[in-house]
Amino acid sequence: METAKDSKNSQIAKSPDEFAQKLRFRRSLREAANLPPLPPALLSLDRVPKTGAIAASPVAAGWLHLWSPLERWPEPLREVYRQDVLAAFPSQRKKETPGLEEVVLCLAVFRCPQKGFRLEERSCLFYCRGICALATLHRRGDEPNPSLSLTSIGYYMGMSRQRASLLSSRAQLFLEREMRSKRGFGELRPPSKQRREYPLGDG
Repeated sequence: METAKDSKNSQIAKSPDEFAQKLRFRRSLREAANLPPLPPALLSLDRVPKTGAIAASPVAAGWLHLWSPLERWPEPLREVYRQDVLAAFPSQRKKETPGLEEVVLCLAVFRCPQKGFRLEERSCLFYCRGICALATLHRRGDEPNPSLSLTSIGYYMGMSRQRASLLSSRAQLFLEREMRSKRGFGELRPPSKQRREYPLGDG
């Protein structure tokens, strides 16, 4: 027969990894409690399905109803809840553009040490707009050119191809400067070329 002491010990993490998962799960609950509230005119949770909503999605607690298109949401709320709304209402996604390379969503990556019990880990260095950059690189590893095209980067980042090209050039210059400053990385640098030194600001 299990004693009270045994029952208490069964709740204790048996390994460092399990303990870290419990901490991540609790942290996710705290983060969810600090999210800005959503007006019922945008999104509501109801026990039964209702008519008049743009889209409805069944969840464990009832039904999620989307009452306003995501593109019309106030910018702060749209930025915070965009990935959640797109996951619950795929119809809000833009139509696919021909010729886009395949990417891997963060929520599609299982057994990730960064996520624990969460569907996404938005503080991860490899997370970007719902995409896991590391998993995407692994998925495209067998391609002749595993990198994403500027068209795809612009599409997934929500910017023009020209803007994506400019930011890519700035990132490349930044990496080259950093590599020049580190001993041992000289052989990894591409041959020097006449390049325009873009500032790293947003302008």
